[in-house]
Amino acid sequence: MKKKEETNRKLEVLNTTKDRIFSIIGHDLRSPLANIIQSMNLIAFDKSTYEEWKEENFFSTLGDSAAKSMHLLENLLEWSKSELGELSFHPTNFILLTSIRPAIDILKGIAAKKKINIIEELSYNPNVYADKRMIEVILRNLVSNAIKFTNMDGQLNIKVIMEKGFAKIIIIDNGLGMSTEKINTIFDLTKNNVVRGTKGEKGTGFGLVLCKNLTEQNGGSISLRSQIGKGSEFSFTIPLSKKDS
Repeated sequence: MKKKEETNRKLEVLNTTKDRIFSIIGHDLRSPLANIIQSMNLIAFDKSTYEEWKEENFFSTLGDSAAKSMHLLENLLEWSKSELGELSFHPTNFILLTSIRPAIDILKGIAAKKKINIIEELSYNPNVYADKRMIEVILRNLVSNAIKFTNMDGQLNIKVIMEKGFAKIIIIDNGLGMSTEKINTIFDLTKNNVVRGTKGEKGTGFGLVLCKNLTEQNGGSISLRSQIGKGSEFSFTIPLSKKDS
């Protein structure tokens, strides 16, 4: 009886997850892509529209929309591969900052648009043992998420500390923060964690679920502390290479 109940529970979770993914694909991917296609078709046949949009820097907004859609699609593909056991896992020893700095640099332009100051506290630079590509995916998602929910003229702090054989990366923002109820469900794809950012940016919550999966696959753990109106602190751990642990 217990085995049947457990099987039914797993099927219910799978069905709910499937519905969430279809919802993301149907709306969060389809809508912006349709808008991009319509916009490109319009400027292809209307020179005056092209000149007007060029003057108003509309193409920058269009590019941002395409980049966000691509980011979401990459997350969906990574998560799907992870769930199906098809995600290649190649852990190696590498210097941590070779992952952290590129992730920050990629997102500095987005932070600048909101006048968000990123403070790097990266004096500790250990050798770690993990899949470098996965760590970069985690970092991009967490930093991007922090920017999304931080107000104009806000601040992010990114730092690294050592913790019992692990390197711990901490991303702190002074943004919107979240309730205890939201904290308890934030890594659960079956829950509706759709929240708008401070500039209306839409979040699906999907990136955080992926972060949890990838962190655990690398032998680490992810955690969150947050308070409404005060901001959030996401942190995750990566095993140190044997020579540093």
